[in-house]
Amino acid sequence: MHRTRSLGLYVHVPFCRARCSYCAFYTVAHHEGDAARYVEVLIAEIERTAAAGRREPGIDLPSQGGRSVDTVYIGGGTPSLLPARSLDAILSTLRRCFAVEPGAEITLEANPETVTRTASREWINLEITRVSVGAQTFSESALRRLGRRHDAATIRAAVKHLRDAGCRNLNLDLIAGVEPERLDRDLADVCALAPEHVSVYLLEVDEEELGAVTPLARQAAAGRAALPPDDWYADAYPRAVQRLADAGLERYEICNFARPGAACRHNLKYWRCQEVLGFGPSAHSLCGEVRFANVADTAAWEEALR
Repeated sequence: MHRTRSLGLYVHVPFCRARCSYCAFYTVAHHEGDAARYVEVLIAEIERTAAAGRREPGIDLPSQGGRSVDTVYIGGGTPSLLPARSLDAILSTLRRCFAVEPGAEITLEANPETVTRTASREWINLEITRVSVGAQTFSESALRRLGRRHDAATIRAAVKHLRDAGCRNLNLDLIAGVEPERLDRDLADVCALAPEHVSVYLLEVDEEELGAVTPLARQAAAGRAALPPDDWYADAYPRAVQRLADAGLERYEICNFARPGAACRHNLKYWRCQEVLGFGPSAHSLCGEVRFANVADTAAWEEALR
């Protein structure tokens, strides 16, 4: 384990308007009232964890000893569904309870349809320094198959809103393999938007994760969804690596590519086994030599906090 004086914070926001067919993360349907209650409980968890210090047996919680925070990652789910006041409350609590460094990398995950002109300005005003947009593909038919709620025009509009607001560290996610013949075009479309960072995930079927089989897994098992053969992935992956390198995006780990200086610092913590403290249901942590995770159930997570 590569221990440093700085650590990362991960905040899980499980709300989504619809569940994508490939997703195995812990998510729940979005309702504004439930989201407001969730933020209250989340803030309580952050405060109690920071106050606990070293009282947890065997776990070196980072609120003691002058530890600083250099990365914050708000993921999900679709955390961009939260209003700016809720994001402000979460970030203000983290800054109050932990020594978040000036210039810390603060990432927000967002779906394209949630990225409006107003929201983009609000995020930048909250000192969110990095936005990760789940584009996945520019194919309208593939987006429908995945259960996404946006189209290609919405991806391009989201990027424009973020750039106009002053976002200078933008990631775009791609999923390779939904329509294998589209990969080269998707890569070209992504590169045309000139992001600082690109994540290319190979479409896979998670047979079982967190106790639930994904819709895509059920479709594949029933013969209603065709997945590319392994040979296609073996050919497509190095092609994607070269295409992105030609655009100035160098691979720094298996699925992630960045321009010089734009590698996701939070993501690197996982690869380097550096410490991350997670909040929210299903969030995982590594503190000292101990790994632990919150229960992947909102009601059970809230009850455990009591």
